[in-house]
Amino acid sequence: MEEVSGAGCPIVNIIRRSTATDTTPMKSTEIQHCVELICSKGCRRVREDIETLAQGGVVLETAGLTESDRRIVLEELRNIMSVYGASCPLE
Repeated sequence: MEEVSGAGCPIVNIIRRSTATDTTPMKSTEIQHCVELICSKGCRRVREDIETLAQGGVVLETAGLTESDRRIVLEELRNIMSVYGASCPLE
């Protein structure tokens, strides 16, 4: 795993590629940045944000994204957090 500078949880290589259908560098970078910001809050908060996004809500870091982009962020977060299973490492 690769750790992103300043992030509170490890970001796996999956974040380095975009699953976006719009693969413009700007869009991919914006989505990646949102994911990194959310992950910097720590695993417990990431799980809360996943729940909010899964229910169609908006978290602060995704406020400027389209609904489609928020779904991409949600899937990226789910992929990252799948590494941890049901537990979170101590923060």
